[in-house]
Amino acid sequence: MFVWLPHATLYVPPEETIETANITTSSFDAEQGMAGGAAVALTTKSGTNQFHGVAFAYWDNNALEARNYFYYGNGTPFSLHNIDGATLGGPIVKNKLFFFGSWEGNRERTNVSMLSTVPTPQQRNGDFSSYGTPIYDPNTGTATGTGRAQLANNIVPQNRFSPITQSIQNLIPLPNQAGTTNNYFSSATQALDRDNIDGKVDWNRTQNHHIFGKSA
Repeated sequence: MFVWLPHATLYVPPEETIETANITTSSFDAEQGMAGGAAVALTTKSGTNQFHGVAFAYWDNNALEARNYFYYGNGTPFSLHNIDGATLGGPIVKNKLFFFGSWEGNRERTNVSMLSTVPTPQQRNGDFSSYGTPIYDPNTGTATGTGRAQLANNIVPQNRFSPITQSIQNLIPLPNQAGTTNNYFSSATQALDRDNIDGKVDWNRTQNHHIFGKSA
């Protein structure tokens, strides 16, 4: 847990490294005093006098998923999700020193599609004549906005365009859908690669004294 943000989880251990899970929902101990609805304590596995290990793989893609009702495109958007990993634990010195390590790799590729609103060619040229809302010249009238003069035909003169604004505007794509709102459909693949590597060493110093070190 974060010391400064006790409600936020600092690290989520790979599932195959978890030995026990303890969930407290009331009557918290002093060490759990800042818990909200529940305090979850996980104990991760340790090595033993025998070598033990597992290997696992999870695979899922869009062919196994239902189509999102709100998806704008055709068919089912591309999706690929893999979780692979392995664990291994055993003795370093029998009855005294043990190790346990794990790796979990997450590979996710997801199609992200959305509708956005971008300026039309007429709007880019300062032509708002087709809109019913009048556009006023900000260089006219008083400081309070009274007495302003409306721009002729609701068209902003080219000499009023800012070169900086035009440079930014040129980076925005043109509409590929009809209308002035929700007129640009974009679709791209979002990638997530994450590797969780977990290691633990246990030392039975005496019958009553146990020390362990963990890295993640």
